[in-house]
Amino acid sequence: MSDHYTNEPTALVLNYAESISTGSRGLEKASDCIPFYDLLQHRIEDGRGPTGGSPGSLTVIAAYGYPAYSVATTATSGWFGRKVYCWYKDRDGKSLGDAVESAVYPQHAVHCCRRPQAIYLEAKYKLSHCLTLPAGEKSAWLLLTELVEYNKVLGVEYFYIYVEDIDNYSQKVLRSYVESDDAEVIRFPTNNTVDFHFVAMQECLYRSRQHSRWVAFGDINDRFTMRGRAILLDVV
Repeated sequence: MSDHYTNEPTALVLNYAESISTGSRGLEKASDCIPFYDLLQHRIEDGRGPTGGSPGSLTVIAAYGYPAYSVATTATSGWFGRKVYCWYKDRDGKSLGDAVESAVYPQHAVHCCRRPQAIYLEAKYKLSHCLTLPAGEKSAWLLLTELVEYNKVLGVEYFYIYVEDIDNYSQKVLRSYVESDDAEVIRFPTNNTVDFHFVAMQECLYRSRQHSRWVAFGDINDRFTMRGRAILLDVV
């Protein structure tokens, strides 16, 4: 699990079980802490999502803390609407209280409660950009450099770049942007059969919240066209 920009310095682990024993205390549920949980439950019961398929191993990409709740993003299909449990551990691997019962919704996200140890951070950037690079060994460094430098002129301050496999020279270009604090690279598990682009965009939505006030989504060959000397922040 990446904690490079997570707002919650605790490890959030997802697990599936039919039931969990908590003695006489009763199990805490996500519905106890998420203000819009009724809407999530309504969407699940309506079946507004991919309900078919067999669930694979539940792979967590990262976890993010918000004022009232936290969210874990996953890279696994077949879990839509299924019950899961959120477990919390500190940096030393020690448990932080009991598990919280929740469910997978949307397709690659699980909403959980927060723990007192969580830290709330204000947005660091005004405008960021979420980007997925083409899968495979196709060279992407030229289009990548053009996109980053062009968008920096338009006022984009930070880039979340999602990759699977990429050629060596493009990796060097990515590394230079990470070292200059212009970007964060999120490597997607290559042994998954899910739609990489779809998962990345959903994951980036949660990753950028509380970290960037505004975020743009686009492919490597997309460009914003502005009139005169306007920048993107002028129109958001």
